[in-house]
Amino acid sequence: MEDSQRPSESGRIQRSVEAIAFVAVWVAVGELLSLSPNAYLLFGIPLTAGFQLLVRRRPIKELWVRYGPVLSLRTVSLKLAIPLAIVPFVSLVKDVVEGRGLDLYLYGLAAIVGAGAGAYALGQFRRETWRYLGLCLATAGLLGILLVIGPRMIPAWYDASTAQPTGGSLEPNALFGIESLLLYIPALFMVEEVTFRGAIDSHVHHPGERHGVASAIFVSILWGLWHYPIIPHASVVQVVATLLLLQVAVGPFLSIYWRKSGNLMVPGFAHATIDSVRNALGSVP
Repeated sequence: MEDSQRPSESGRIQRSVEAIAFVAVWVAVGELLSLSPNAYLLFGIPLTAGFQLLVRRRPIKELWVRYGPVLSLRTVSLKLAIPLAIVPFVSLVKDVVEGRGLDLYLYGLAAIVGAGAGAYALGQFRRETWRYLGLCLATAGLLGILLVIGPRMIPAWYDASTAQPTGGSLEPNALFGIESLLLYIPALFMVEEVTFRGAIDSHVHHPGERHGVASAIFVSILWGLWHYPIIPHASVVQVVATLLLLQVAVGPFLSIYWRKSGNLMVPGFAHATIDSVRNALGSVP
């Protein structure tokens, strides 16, 4: 490739600063308003859409599939969307019946919409996409699960570091884990993963640029710090260190396989798998 054709790296610092500012605004709002975890996640939907359209100046569909076809009824299969929407719909109905709160209703609705985005991404799977999904699960997924399970091997540490102590019990709630997985897969197409891989990672690192691992670590640090307002904490240093341990270990692999596949289902499925195992074990968000 000739030098004139190489992607310019002159704007990387500016793009990184824009990403920092975006996350800083989100964290500040979460802290100042003491948003619930679901409200905090939902606040990111308009923020991410605005960032994608006004800062990145790219179409919304590229949050889910890079260089994908036009988003339409032809490219969103109902045969894929309906199964993905079943658990979010049931969860929404249950929340409404139990009167559990507006933030949960909106989260359920967001997950139902995310089912359509997930179907769009699944419809673009190719042989290489499946391979990248397997590699992402074998790296980010496996590492994240090990980091989640690890504290369970030390009951005293685990009881002191979780919101719901279990007395050292290692028995998982498998059904809750499966339900979480089927809810999180479509939800992550609207919250969190769509932001940090679909929008921020794509903004910070452009195809063909150097220092890909460094930029993936940078995005992962932002992702870790972003969790701060929704994690129970007494010590700022302790919670930041804990967050960065998991996100900086797992996040770079999510970014790398998002870049390789160009399909958000790849990092999204791995992320949902980690979180569902965490939920099955009763750990904090």
